[in-house]
Amino acid sequence: MLEQREAGNFVSVQLVRDPQVMGEFAFRRDGSATLAKYTADPAFRAGTVDTDPVALAELRALWEERMRERDAAIGLLGTNERDNSIEISTGLTEPDFRSIARRKGWDLADPRFEVTFAQPRGPAFVDPAIASLVRFFPRENEAASIRLTALGQGTVVLQDGCFRLADERNRPRGELVMFGRESHLGIDSEGYLAVRDAGGGERRYRIGEPGAWGGPNGVDEDSEDVRRWRKACGDDSIVNIAEPQSQRLFASPDPQWVLDYAYTKDITYQKAWERVRRCISAQFDRGRSALDARDRCIGQYNGWEYTGDELPPPPGQ
Repeated sequence: MLEQREAGNFVSVQLVRDPQVMGEFAFRRDGSATLAKYTADPAFRAGTVDTDPVALAELRALWEERMRERDAAIGLLGTNERDNSIEISTGLTEPDFRSIARRKGWDLADPRFEVTFAQPRGPAFVDPAIASLVRFFPRENEAASIRLTALGQGTVVLQDGCFRLADERNRPRGELVMFGRESHLGIDSEGYLAVRDAGGGERRYRIGEPGAWGGPNGVDEDSEDVRRWRKACGDDSIVNIAEPQSQRLFASPDPQWVLDYAYTKDITYQKAWERVRRCISAQFDRGRSALDARDRCIGQYNGWEYTGDELPPPPGQ
């Protein structure tokens, strides 16, 4: 209603928590007086902002055009009328993005312009000695703005120092494999090559085991890393699996499912986890896929009927 009745004056409304939770309106003229025409409820407040919507729309249109350029490296673009600014996110570090801007003649000094840069990419190897085991550890050059979630599944193997997808018999089938920008290659506690999270944290995926990932993910054939990788591993097609996860981890049920299972079976929460894990492991041994193995052992709802407002604590705790 306000947006229609105050067309040309209304800017936005947002929820704020300082000094308390309330709705905060922004207008171009006489903010407090404008809101007072519609409500005196103390749960709302209003302010007046200095913004030029026409000029801001022109600036946004300029950057939308730039965003479509092949090597722009701009992932997200937004408008903040309240602050009279546009905001972009780039998958590059500040020095790299400023280098592109200088080459293209872009003005980044405009006070209405805000950029979020990617952090520097961490080392490829948890231990530098691991580098001798591979020809190249291929990673994305740019940080992803968003990750698509179409399910990909397969097994990655190391052949002559190059990472490739394998067929159902674990034989390399040709496609080269790329990993995410913040992936690191290490060796797990059992001596296997494993892809880890940023900072060398917990193992996400062990090379040679069935894995799952979200996608599809892009590949920049013009990047320096890909050109070096091509020299090391050849011209086969590339599949960017970005952030793979062990199928066993991927298929792990939500804790809420296990709570439901525990109450359904009248066992403790810990016993429920143990039983479900044993069942899933047995299904893996029979050759089941990750999600099939999980779904044969547990579901989101397992027969427990509960109608309260708040869930009870896990049984046995």
